[in-house]
Amino acid sequence: MEREGFIYDISILEQYQGFGYAKEAMKQIEIVGKELGMNKIGLHVFDHNKVVRGLYEKLGYQTTNVLMEKEI
Repeated sequence: MEREGFIYDISILEQYQGFGYAKEAMKQIEIVGKELGMNKIGLHVFDHNKVVRGLYEKLGYQTTNVLMEKEI
């Protein structure tokens, strides 16, 4: 049985960005998720947010879908 969590919103105040707080927060979320019996955590990240995408990829998160749009 899969038990999946989903991160709807996470943010680090700008003056605290770049100090590893987001990385540590994500690690703690995984620890709590495992304690709750989850075996998967999902999240959404906007493509323009390259820094955060890079962080998630370094932590082992994989792209599972791509949403595209076009202004007309």
